[in-house]
Amino acid sequence: MRETYEIRLAQYMAVSKGLEFVLAVSPNAVVEPAVIARLQKNGGRLHREALRHYSVYVGRTKPDGTEEGWVLGDELVFDSLIRALRDPSLVQRFRLGAVWKEEELGDLAREWAAQRLSLKNLDGEDVYEAFSSLIEETRRDGGSLFVE
Repeated sequence: MRETYEIRLAQYMAVSKGLEFVLAVSPNAVVEPAVIARLQKNGGRLHREALRHYSVYVGRTKPDGTEEGWVLGDELVFDSLIRALRDPSLVQRFRLGAVWKEEELGDLAREWAAQRLSLKNLDGEDVYEAFSSLIEETRRDGGSLFVE
């Protein structure tokens, strides 16, 4: 989980009302140290639990800090994607909180090219093609890819 405007805003709103901000994440979610530090600094806390319903966003951060991406779907679609992946290394790394930096994109592109998926995202786009496009655009323009 990356430090996002939405997390900072939600924590600010909780603190301004005298409430404790609790960021709930799945047990295997990767949470950036900056997120944990901000939570602790402002009296919030991180809570790991098996979340029953959530949506998954796949995107890229451009060098100028802007983001673009798409909603994969809910936890059932995400589970379907993970089950469809053939590469054990990709299965391990394609999880909530995953981030691929520029230097990792060549390997990711090769691993992804070996996948054969028949899955659509929330917009009805082919997931294989949509993620391939994100990889290519990020390799060309710079930045990083993420799953949250």
